[in-house]
Amino acid sequence: MPQPMTQPNQRLIRTAWILEKQTAMLVSHALEHIQLELSTVDGYGTAGDGTGRSSGDASSVERAGAIRHELTGSREQIRKDIDTLVQSVDDFDGFLRKTLGNRVPRHIPDLCNGQKYEGWLNLWRSGSKDEANGWADATCRGIAGPSGLCLRCLPRANRWRERNGLPPIIGSEVVS
Repeated sequence: MPQPMTQPNQRLIRTAWILEKQTAMLVSHALEHIQLELSTVDGYGTAGDGTGRSSGDASSVERAGAIRHELTGSREQIRKDIDTLVQSVDDFDGFLRKTLGNRVPRHIPDLCNGQKYEGWLNLWRSGSKDEANGWADATCRGIAGPSGLCLRCLPRANRWRERNGLPPIIGSEVVS
């Protein structure tokens, strides 16, 4: 039987780093740029645009419409590609877990996931003093305890539950 690899795959670590440190920022800049461009493309002509047009030339309104169409298409393509990328990563993760579950007799820990608890859509903002601040950390990849939450998310969830008049989560159950 081959020895298990103890080091994470370096290609995946590099790819994850690129996604986190570069691609995420590029996406934000691209969407911000598209939004800015959409807010300035209004179809009104400039001083040199003139009121007439020669045959074959588009008016300023037509040009603005074409530009807005292209920008909107780019924005939607970015959103579609993000959805595809996220789905691909989720599918790959599921495939790996299934493969390991079928062939390796050891336990693969579950990751933090509070979807079965109230308020899981209320995202937590670090450092927020707002009483409406949620408890769920969308970026959490901690190992889940019996409750399905990691040791960082469980206390946050219980503080949120207390503020909202709900019983605490203890172990794997909500205590009444």
